Amino acid sequence: MRNRARVLIVDDALDNLHVLLAILKDSWDVQAATSGAKALKMARNSPQPDLILMDVLMPEMSGFETLKQLRDDTATRHIPVIFVTGLEDTEDQIRGLELGAVDYILKPFIPQLVRARLRNQLEFQRHRDYVLEEARHRNAELEVARRLQSSVLRACDFQDIRHHGYQLGCLLRPARAVGGDLYDYFVQEDRKLFFLVGDVSHKGVTAAVFMLRVTTLLRTLAPSVLDPARLLEVMNDQLCQDNLACMFVKLLCGRCDLETGEIWMASAGHEPPLQLQADDSSQYLQLDGGPALGLCPGAEYLNHGCRLQAGQSLLLYTDGVTEAFAETLERFGPDRLLAKANLHRDDSPVDLVAAVAEEISHFVNQAELYDDMTMLALRCIR
Repeated sequence: MRNRARVLIVDDALDNLHVLLAILKDSWDVQAATSGAKALKMARNSPQPDLILMDVLMPEMSGFETLKQLRDDTATRHIPVIFVTGLEDTEDQIRGLELGAVDYILKPFIPQLVRARLRNQLEFQRHRDYVLEEARHRNAELEVARRLQSSVLRACDFQDIRHHGYQLGCLLRPARAVGGDLYDYFVQEDRKLFFLVGDVSHKGVTAAVFMLRVTTLLRTLAPSVLDPARLLEVMNDQLCQDNLACMFVKLLCGRCDLETGEIWMASAGHEPPLQLQADDSSQYLQLDGGPALGLCPGAEYLNHGCRLQAGQSLLLYTDGVTEAFAETLERFGPDRLLAKANLHRDDSPVDLVAAVAEEISHFVNQAELYDDMTMLALRCIR
């Protein structure tokens, strides 16, 4: 039977320690440290904590400095750290996330929220460790990568989600080699829809694990970093750290105002989105973007604005769509995508992505997809 996860609480304020101990003790094995120096010592001892919950403002050694030392040490850099703070300062939170923190918890503590945040991060760690161990011992990289990819993303295949007069449809078809395609979407509290499509370099478990890191970082940052371009900049700086394998991800993300239809998007080396009009004027939107994430620290990205009106759709896709090859080595290409999508411009997003996928299947015939194929379509229906 698996032992309970070990959580280390680091806080110089005894009142905070007692509150957190009371919240967590029934679910996890909890230890406490009253300084950064003590936390470093305990983190290096065996058994190591599975997660560290740490105050930002501490005397002698702040939470930021303690985290930096944890990340600089190969023996402790894998331990996830959640910061605890009473400061609702976005830039302060960004600084912690750039140093390698996985999340923030604000004071005063809400017990259900604290437990939920810890449970999510511990489950992520457990899942990652499990699939990597399976890949090493069973030599089943392909299957493990597929399982990892599908477990992290929202339900694959077709989704039809209506929010305030909009429909959204998604599709992901893994290739035989399994890359690291990803997509995500969620409605934020200010009635904004956040959405994205991305494509991780390389194949197999390596790509799937990097994709998992990207997805976790996105879901942590997106609720507080509302500007798409700024979100890409923060993510890029984070992904550039300790990136010895030179992994990168091409990513296109956006936020749609569900009241006005106004959309702001930013691109990190991704394919241009396709805006489908109610007539024959559908076209690709050429975004001024920056490099793929994970390659160039300090890279800057730009926002691009557009608007969805009734009867219009926006189609995001990975290069596995346009770079699908037939047996004759002819590629599907952007012209075929535009023609097929425009033909189905009045369809729901679910039917639109299904029609494009079917067209690609006919086009490649018996040839195998060498890259994942992912699409996300958003349509204004009011």
